[in-house]
Amino acid sequence: MSGLAIRGRWSDAVTAHREELIERCISLGSRISGEPDMLGLQSVFVKGGPLPPSAAKRHRWRRVLLGAPLPALAEFQAAEWLRKRLFQTPEPLAAIEAHSTEGLCAVGIERIRRPVSQLFVTAAVPGAVTFQAAWATMSELDRDAACGELGTEVGRMHALHFLHADLYPRNVLVARGGKTERSLWFIDSWAGGATAWRNGSFRRLESDLGTWLTEFEAGLDGAHLKALLAAYAEARYQNGRPIRNLGRWLGTVQESRRRELRRLERQRYRLRGTRFPQAGLAMPGMAERIG
Repeated sequence: MSGLAIRGRWSDAVTAHREELIERCISLGSRISGEPDMLGLQSVFVKGGPLPPSAAKRHRWRRVLLGAPLPALAEFQAAEWLRKRLFQTPEPLAAIEAHSTEGLCAVGIERIRRPVSQLFVTAAVPGAVTFQAAWATMSELDRDAACGELGTEVGRMHALHFLHADLYPRNVLVARGGKTERSLWFIDSWAGGATAWRNGSFRRLESDLGTWLTEFEAGLDGAHLKALLAAYAEARYQNGRPIRNLGRWLGTVQESRRRELRRLERQRYRLRGTRFPQAGLAMPGMAERIG
């Protein structure tokens, strides 16, 4: 580890594997994303990799200007925050950052090192599949329940001022048979958090719904959209942060989706071979239907 400084967080469950994880972090030759693995006898998921120069520079300036950690540590902190408030997210086990000790950038009395690589490890969620994969095999009754649960949990997040900031169907897992009646698990919230601006995000809370409804076209028909939005509004009300004007709020959701569509238009590679999403939402009369 000559020439590198290591920062990180470890849960008690992986303390014995600390040196092994550090070595893996600094020896990664390419990016990995959510790969299943074993850590001792425990099933885990691992993601991370080396930071290319452009990403290293961007994250270094985020650290200088905002005090923001790398995504691995930011996601560890977000997951801890969510779990303390009884949201379902995989248990964070380790977040490791490797920084070069060369080329220090002095900011006041602190020296900001250039990030080199990162690693994030969580406990596995048995039987979990992505929301989109689960949706294909759900009955209509289960689909209504899933949309309702999603609206309830995202509404509760937002009532607590937590922005997910990457709320796509691939970042919501479905797993049944757990300790609660809930089946949805939230992952990959590194850019959000209860103080999302610290991670460089200046989005409004409604952007989570705009992001979700940009990619998840299967949920845009009137019935499923109503189940999602009605559950969201009710959760906001039950948690002391009601939506004051439903019509105006629905307009902000629509505008958030339009912004995401414009971004997708500029970044067509994100479509990954799928067709461009439909333009509008099934909004006529929605305020009356969920009010």
